Amino acid sequence: MKPHQHDEEALLRDLMQGTASETGQPFFRALVKHFSQALGTHGAWVTEYIPETHRLRALAFWLGNAYVEDYEYAMPGTPCENVLKNKSYLHIPENVVDLFPGDPEGNEGRC
Repeated sequence: MKPHQHDEEALLRDLMQGTASETGQPFFRALVKHFSQALGTHGAWVTEYIPETHRLRALAFWLGNAYVEDYEYAMPGTPCENVLKNKSYLHIPENVVDLFPGDPEGNEGRC
């Protein structure tokens, strides 16, 4: 067994248990909440990219202990821009504001 395989399996099991009974929008809401809680992060979101405006629209957004409704985000100069360009995921455990000083959302605590 790989060193982190047990942790990864537990994470997947928790996510599956937390989302198994959901479909559509409730699935995305359950996913971001359980994902954030499982990883111990301040928040998580699932978005759709709007290429014409270079914005992200949240399909579900969990932040702190609540859902954020009707949220859109201008992507240039943000961590999300790197994710889309590199086609990868990104976890920044600290210093988000220092790493992306031009991101107004980071300065408002949404990162």
